[in-house]
Amino acid sequence: MEVKLNIPEWLKIPLNVLLPALWLFNGMLLLIPDKWLNMLYLLKWKNENGFTIGLSFLIVSCLLLVYLFFYLKKLISAIIRRLTRNIRTIYRISRMNDIEQDIIFKLYNSPGHTCQFDFNHPIVKGLIAYNYIHMGGEQLVEANVFTNSINMNFTLQPFVYYALDYYNSKMVKRIKKIENQINATKNMAKKERLKLKLTNVKEIYDRIYGGRNRWIN
Repeated sequence: MEVKLNIPEWLKIPLNVLLPALWLFNGMLLLIPDKWLNMLYLLKWKNENGFTIGLSFLIVSCLLLVYLFFYLKKLISAIIRRLTRNIRTIYRISRMNDIEQDIIFKLYNSPGHTCQFDFNHPIVKGLIAYNYIHMGGEQLVEANVFTNSINMNFTLQPFVYYALDYYNSKMVKRIKKIENQINATKNMAKKERLKLKLTNVKEIYDRIYGGRNRWIN
């Protein structure tokens, strides 16, 4: 929230300093004993301008409350985004097509989360635009005149492999939970359903963390 005040060029004070200072000044004038104000030669001025001081105190208090509300709203929103970043990243990856996922999973399982892809490939360019992969600074590259491909080193952005690390532990716990359910149940129909579910979960896990890509080598 921005509030423009006509302040002289030589006396420009940040709003987050000016408002608390005005609030403290007006509050002190209203609350401290008259004998202290008299010692400061401010009692007469306070009595003459009491209405203005009181009104100013209320206005500044309202501005501070509104400013505090928007600050807390922004702070809480930032905390929520940070706490849910891994979940949101995994969800967005799950919505990608198979080739996009394979590129991300191959990078994740490569040494240093880095390997080569064709810079001219449209899907690679799409992942760069979405800021999921990064090609770094200057690189020595050579174009293939027959295929028009330019192989360059790419790496995952940190937020992507942090999210995959987070999801890894979740997947391991889920697999362990299903295995425990299979061992605990005596209902054969339920056991078969759980085994099928376990197979599907393990296939997903192997694709993400075992390097079993569908469309790229």
